[in-house]
Amino acid sequence: MAGYLASGYQRDNKDVHSEWPETTPADVPPNPETRGPFHRRRTHAAQALVGMLVKKFGRPAEKEPETFGEAYEALERLGRRLFR
Repeated sequence: MAGYLASGYQRDNKDVHSEWPETTPADVPPNPETRGPFHRRRTHAAQALVGMLVKKFGRPAEKEPETFGEAYEALERLGRRLFR
């Protein structure tokens, strides 16, 4: 058995690099996370929490944020008074 295994990796004739097959990388779809998490839509729970924050502490005509980035900005602006 050991002789059989040894012949698999200790060969007399070496492979010539120029005879190796040409390889190409697999087709990989673009990563949706490359733009970062701030461009994704928020979950229902996040919408509810930020919506309550905007409703209670925001300006009367203020729209509810739609993306994580907008929600983060609203939290930074409105939440500073809450967590001093």
